[in-house]
Amino acid sequence: MVGRLAAAIVLSFAGCAFTQEAGDNAERARNKAAAEKMHQANLKQYEGKADFLVLPGLVADKTANRVTVLAETSGQEAGTIAEFLLISERSGHDYEAFSISYALPSDVVKALTFIGMQPGIPADEAAFRFWPKGERVIARCGLADSKNEKDFIRMERLLKNTRTEKVLPESGLVFVGSVMVDSREKPGQKVLAADEAEPNAIISTYNEKTTVLDLPRLSPQKSIYGQMVLNSGTKIPTNSLIKIVMEPEYPAARKRVKELLLSIAPRTGTKGQTLEDLEFKLTGGDGQPVGKNATLNSTLEAFSSLIEKGHDPFVTFKPDGRLTLKAIHDSYNILSSVESEKGIRIEPPPAGTLYFKAFLPPDVFRDRSSRGGQPWELRLALKDGKVDGILTRIEEIFPEDKVEIELKPYDYPVSSPESLRDEMAKHEVKFNVLLVFAPPEMTHDQLMTFVGLVRKTHPKIHVFLQTPEEPKAAREQK
Repeated sequence: MVGRLAAAIVLSFAGCAFTQEAGDNAERARNKAAAEKMHQANLKQYEGKADFLVLPGLVADKTANRVTVLAETSGQEAGTIAEFLLISERSGHDYEAFSISYALPSDVVKALTFIGMQPGIPADEAAFRFWPKGERVIARCGLADSKNEKDFIRMERLLKNTRTEKVLPESGLVFVGSVMVDSREKPGQKVLAADEAEPNAIISTYNEKTTVLDLPRLSPQKSIYGQMVLNSGTKIPTNSLIKIVMEPEYPAARKRVKELLLSIAPRTGTKGQTLEDLEFKLTGGDGQPVGKNATLNSTLEAFSSLIEKGHDPFVTFKPDGRLTLKAIHDSYNILSSVESEKGIRIEPPPAGTLYFKAFLPPDVFRDRSSRGGQPWELRLALKDGKVDGILTRIEEIFPEDKVEIELKPYDYPVSSPESLRDEMAKHEVKFNVLLVFAPPEMTHDQLMTFVGLVRKTHPKIHVFLQTPEEPKAAREQK
């Protein structure tokens, strides 16, 4: 009897699930048919009109400076984790998305380009590009049969941040344009990643490398997962046909992105050892000077002025090779304090230097017991202008009779970039990270020359300034 009852319950739940899925599929079929009917009507209405681009699921109007995308809301209710506001029909992520587009991601890129926008560059942690870069799009949505677009709501308002319990600010979306990848179906050809591969995102709520549109803030997936949920304050029903209207934030002649190069070098007659010894030359993408003079205060004032005018300063740091590591640390420490959503956005490092945070590592990682793992360590020394060092591999031992992990260091003297490379190649360490402990007076050129041959295999380098009380060799560290 119990077995029959259990079976009946299982069948009952299965029946409910089947009925709901069948209902969703029926609504989707109706919505898709309606979207196709609207597409055919658009083809007929705008035939021969050069200022219009009609593609399946969208219409771009160059005169009105807008793109209208047809989509369907998913079956997800308020409070559901929302990794995406808009995905392609090819995506399998509708369980964590607000809506599904009837237009391909690549067609959305074509449409935004058609009205005069240019795609920027998506966030890419592997390339040390943490900020999505590009001009912004204002996106609003409402029911497809609505006669009054004044009722449409900003896409940002569809999301609530569970950490702050607030709706997202109406800051616009960054047109990053996804990236090109090799086609799986057509070898030798390139296709848009958002078309080709999961998550097939058009609007992502975290910094997704392959999305078309991103949020204008630092939102790495591993840090914010679960924070973005669908807002209960919106009145758009599930499984409904909707329109998403996209327009540039600024007129064509005005740009939000401001490319800047900050060159930091010793002032004439100094050795570049302190902040007072440095000059800060800020130039725009056209090579022209920005700011009143080559001082740190002038640079900070220039940043503030640009931000007040509605620009996003994307700044590349270029340190002179003669700068000491202490001077770089101190200047980067100040400059990093103005990096934020409402401040500057620091770009990936140019060739020949490290990402700025490499010179500002957390002090807690000096202590081996505070690390989640044990990467290579390199302690450098200067003698008569020559650099040599001690490379350290740390073995983790897990005793059966103890709770704490035992750490056993092995030291290897290295006297050149070649010996450093060769010694690291002899031993297996699972992290592609190198912790460098260097004298504060060592120059940028001296450091970069010594580690230059291992940067490809160990791109994540952290540079700690040695302190007087710090051990010079690994075997001295407890």
